[in-house]
Amino acid sequence: MKEYRYFTKTFTRSAGTATGTYTEQIVFPNGYQIVEGCNLYEITTGSSSYYRVGLKTEGGVYIQELTHKNDWICSTAVNPSERYKPLNINSNSVYTLEVFFPENLSGTPLTFDLAFIISKEF
Repeated sequence: MKEYRYFTKTFTRSAGTATGTYTEQIVFPNGYQIVEGCNLYEITTGSSSYYRVGLKTEGGVYIQELTHKNDWICSTAVNPSERYKPLNINSNSVYTLEVFFPENLSGTPLTFDLAFIISKEF
Protein backbone atom coordinates (compact mmCIF):
# COMPACT_ATOMS: atom_id res chain seq x y z
CA MET A 1 0.00 0.00 0.00
CA LYS A 2 1.00 3.60 -0.50
CA GLU A 3 0.75 6.50 1.87
CA TYR A 4 0.37 9.93 0.26
CA ARG A 5 1.17 13.39 1.55
CA TYR A 6 0.91 16.83 0.00
CA PHE A 7 3.94 19.12 0.23
CA THR A 8 3.90 22.79 -0.79
CA LYS A 9 6.76 25.07 -1.80
CA THR A 10 5.82 28.77 -1.91
CA PHE A 11 7.78 30.99 -4.29
CA THR A 12 7.59 34.79 -3.86
CA ARG A 13 9.36 37.71 -5.50
CA SER A 14 8.62 41.32 -4.63
CA ALA A 15 7.55 44.09 -6.98
CA GLY A 16 10.64 45.56 -8.59
CA THR A 17 12.35 42.20 -9.12
CA ALA A 18 14.47 42.47 -12.26
CA THR A 19 14.26 40.36 -15.40
CA GLY A 20 16.19 37.12 -14.99
CA THR A 21 16.24 33.59 -13.62
CA TYR A 22 15.75 32.97 -9.89
CA THR A 23 16.26 29.69 -8.05
CA GLU A 24 15.20 28.06 -4.80
CA GLN A 25 15.98 24.63 -3.40
CA ILE A 26 13.26 22.10 -2.71
CA VAL A 27 13.90 19.52 0.01
CA PHE A 28 11.12 17.00 0.61
CA PRO A 29 10.28 15.54 4.05
CA ASN A 30 12.21 12.45 5.14
CA GLY A 31 10.59 9.05 4.88
CA TYR A 32 8.91 9.53 1.52
CA GLN A 33 10.25 7.88 -1.63
CA ILE A 34 8.50 9.26 -4.70
CA VAL A 35 7.31 12.65 -5.90
CA GLU A 36 4.27 11.56 -7.89
CA GLY A 37 3.36 14.94 -9.37
CA CYS A 38 2.94 18.67 -8.89
CA ASN A 39 0.69 21.59 -9.74
CA LEU A 40 1.22 25.35 -9.70
CA TYR A 41 -1.36 27.57 -8.01
CA GLU A 42 -0.95 31.30 -8.62
CA ILE A 43 -1.67 33.58 -5.69
CA THR A 44 -0.56 36.93 -7.16
CA THR A 45 0.86 37.58 -10.64
CA GLY A 46 3.14 40.53 -9.94
CA SER A 47 1.81 42.30 -13.05
CA SER A 48 3.71 39.75 -15.14
CA SER A 49 1.99 38.58 -18.31
CA TYR A 50 3.89 35.30 -18.06
CA TYR A 51 6.91 33.61 -16.53
CA ARG A 52 8.68 30.29 -17.05
CA VAL A 53 9.19 27.49 -14.51
CA GLY A 54 11.69 24.61 -14.49
CA LEU A 55 12.90 21.87 -12.15
CA LYS A 56 16.44 20.45 -11.93
CA THR A 57 18.20 17.67 -10.05
CA GLU A 58 21.10 18.31 -7.66
CA GLY A 59 23.42 17.53 -10.56
CA GLY A 60 21.85 20.23 -12.74
CA VAL A 61 19.90 17.89 -15.04
CA TYR A 62 16.48 19.19 -16.02
CA ILE A 63 13.50 17.10 -14.98
CA GLN A 64 11.37 19.77 -16.61
CA GLU A 65 13.04 22.47 -18.70
CA LEU A 66 11.86 26.04 -18.32
CA THR A 67 8.38 26.21 -19.81
CA HIS A 68 5.51 28.70 -19.74
CA LYS A 69 3.72 28.78 -16.39
CA ASN A 70 0.59 27.33 -18.01
CA ASP A 71 2.42 24.05 -18.58
CA TRP A 72 2.50 23.67 -14.77
CA ILE A 73 -1.06 24.82 -14.06
CA CYS A 74 -3.50 21.93 -14.30
CA SER A 75 -7.20 22.61 -14.64
CA THR A 76 -9.41 22.54 -11.57
CA ALA A 77 -12.26 21.43 -13.84
CA VAL A 78 -10.99 17.83 -13.69
CA ASN A 79 -10.90 15.22 -10.93
CA PRO A 80 -8.38 16.00 -8.16
CA SER A 81 -6.28 12.97 -9.15
CA GLU A 82 -5.81 14.50 -12.63
CA ARG A 83 -4.73 17.96 -11.43
CA TYR A 84 -1.05 17.16 -11.05
CA LYS A 85 1.73 17.14 -13.64
CA PRO A 86 3.25 13.62 -13.45
CA LEU A 87 6.85 13.56 -12.19
CA ASN A 88 7.62 10.15 -10.60
CA ILE A 89 11.02 11.23 -9.24
CA ASN A 90 12.96 10.30 -6.10
CA SER A 91 11.90 12.42 -3.11
CA ASN A 92 15.18 11.77 -1.25
CA SER A 93 17.10 14.25 -3.41
CA VAL A 94 17.41 18.03 -3.38
CA TYR A 95 15.89 19.77 -6.39
CA THR A 96 16.20 23.29 -7.75
CA LEU A 97 13.15 25.30 -8.76
CA GLU A 98 13.96 27.82 -11.50
CA VAL A 99 11.72 30.73 -12.41
CA PHE A 100 12.49 33.07 -15.31
CA PHE A 101 10.91 36.53 -15.57
CA PRO A 102 11.06 38.05 -19.07
CA GLU A 103 10.22 41.48 -17.65
CA ASN A 104 10.64 43.38 -14.39
CA LEU A 105 7.90 42.72 -11.85
CA SER A 106 5.85 45.81 -11.09
CA GLY A 107 2.82 46.64 -9.02
CA THR A 108 2.41 43.64 -6.72
CA PRO A 109 4.61 40.72 -5.67
CA LEU A 110 4.49 37.48 -7.64
CA THR A 111 3.60 34.50 -5.46
CA PHE A 112 2.69 30.93 -6.31
CA ASP A 113 2.47 27.59 -4.53
CA LEU A 114 3.99 24.54 -6.15
CA ALA A 115 2.02 21.67 -4.60
CA PHE A 116 3.56 18.19 -4.75
CA ILE A 117 2.10 14.75 -4.09
CA ILE A 118 4.70 12.58 -2.35
CA SER A 119 4.33 8.92 -1.44
CA LYS A 120 5.91 5.97 0.33
CA GLU A 121 5.27 2.23 0.35
CA PHE A 122 4.36 0.57 3.63
